[in-house]
Amino acid sequence: MIPKITEIIKEKIKKMDRVTPELYNQLYIEEANKLNYNETQGIFNIDEKFKKKCDIFKDNTNNAIIAIDNNDIDGLNIIKNNMKKLEKEIIQLKNIIFIDELTKTFNRKYLYEIILDSNLKFNKNGFISIIDLNDLKYINDNIGHNIGDKVICFLTKKISILTKNIVRFGGDEFLLFFDEKESLENIFHQINDLRNNLLKKLFTIKNDRFKISFSFSISKFSEGDDFENILDIIDKQMYIDKEKNKPKMKHIKLEKNI
Repeated sequence: MIPKITEIIKEKIKKMDRVTPELYNQLYIEEANKLNYNETQGIFNIDEKFKKKCDIFKDNTNNAIIAIDNNDIDGLNIIKNNMKKLEKEIIQLKNIIFIDELTKTFNRKYLYEIILDSNLKFNKNGFISIIDLNDLKYINDNIGHNIGDKVICFLTKKISILTKNIVRFGGDEFLLFFDEKESLENIFHQINDLRNNLLKKLFTIKNDRFKISFSFSISKFSEGDDFENILDIIDKQMYIDKEKNKPKMKHIKLEKNI
C-alpha cells in the first residue's frame, strides 16, 4: 500500500514548482484516506507522543533549575533518572518515526526533516546515489509479493555495507548518501562491484531460480542545492544506466527446476 501511495504522490509533485515537507505530508494523508489506509493514524499518534515527551523534557528542565536554586539534591537525582528514561523513550520514538518498517532503513520523513531543510534544499555537502531494483513487478507477479519483499530486504542488507545513510524512497527505490570526503569514482566502483557480484548469485525459491539486478546513478550535491533538481538529474541518469546495461544484466529470468 505505501509504495502505491508514494508513487501517486511522486507523480503529483513532479507538476509542482515547490514542495515542502508539510505539503508532502498533506498529500500523503489525502491519498492514504482515498485508499482507506488507516496506519496514518498511527503516525499521528507517534507525533503526538513525541510532542508530549518534549513537553515533559521541558518541564524537567524547569524543575531542575528550581532544584538547583534550592540546592535540592534529592530532587535533582529524581530529575536525572527521569531524564535518562525520557531520553531513551525519545530515541525509540524517533526510530519509529524515521525508520522504514520493512527494510529498517530511513524513510521519506527522515529525508525531508533531517537531510533537507524546510525549502527542500540540502543542508550539507555530499554525494547521492539512487538505486532501483530491476523487475520487482516480475518477481511479485510470478513468484509472490512475499518473495519480492525478501528480495528488497536482501538488497538493503547489501547496500548497507556501502553506507548506513539509506532512505527508502519508493517501493524498490533507495537513495544512498555519502560523505563529501568520498570520491565519485570510488562510490561508483563500490556500487558497480556490488551489482556485478549480485549478478553472479542464483536465487532458488521452491521450483524457481532467478537472478536480481539493479540500476543506479550518482551525483554530487552542495549545501543549498535544490533536492528536486538533483533528484531529476540522477533519476534520468539511472534510466539511461538501466537501458545501457539491459543486455548484460538480463534482469530477472525465471528457470524452472526439473
